[in-house]
Amino acid sequence: HGLAGVPGLRLPHWLQPDDTFTPNHAYYPVFFSDAGARSAAEAALKAVHVLPRRYFASGLFEHPVYAGLVDAMDLPVAARLSQTVLCLPIHHTMTADDTDLVIDTLRAHHSA
Repeated sequence: HGLAGVPGLRLPHWLQPDDTFTPNHAYYPVFFSDAGARSAAEAALKAVHVLPRRYFASGLFEHPVYAGLVDAMDLPVAARLSQTVLCLPIHHTMTADDTDLVIDTLRAHHSA
């Protein structure tokens, strides 16, 4: 809820609680408006010692073993998402203060 409404930041629809879905909380991916915004947010988080990950930062179709088999233009949504995703830390030792630091950093960074 703390990240709702942050300009340029989109939460995946499947992370919205409902009666039919229970996330396993292995990742908390968020999506930025473009790769530059994602990189800037990553730098802002690292500056306060929060280490997000660029999981899925390159699509499987981009790996050399698949070269020539799939064109990124054939998968525009996957290509766009792989360039704008950032997985925020989520783990069993995170405190409420840790969560607030992530939220506050992203809110401050995107309101500037």
